[in-house]
Formats: sequence, structure tokens, C-alpha cells
Amino acid sequence: RLEGRTLTRHVGSAVGEGNQNEQVIHFGLGEHQGPVTLEIRWPDGKVQEVISQEVDRTITVRPAHAAPAR
Repeated sequence: RLEGRTLTRHVGSAVGEGNQNEQVIHFGLGEHQGPVTLEIRWPDGKVQEVISQEVDRTITVRPAHAAPAR
């Protein structure tokens, strides 16, 4: 959510045999400089909310209910 607007993106990992899409989603925020709330809806139906304090950054989000990366 950004200033009363909802920006959405969808990513799918596999689109055909032997193919995979990049797992990066980009949001253009224009001149916005404050925190941004991300609401992620995972394929298993769980919802995760992440607040990003900085813009112009790449952040990595993993499911909160997943085991830590090794």
C-alpha cells in the first residue's frame, strides 16, 4: 500500500517445461520517500506483511513460516 493506493504484481516460477521466470518484482514508487508496507500472499494462502523503511533498495522476503535459509 502506498499513499492510499494498492500496487500489485504477480510472479510465477514456472511457465513451461525447463523454463523459469526471474523471481524479482519491481515497484516504481516515483518520488515517494517514506516507509512502504508490503503484503505478500504466498501460494499456500498465507499472508505476510513487511514494512520497508527505505526506498530505492532491493529487499529479499522469504516466507515467515518457512525454515531459515542454509
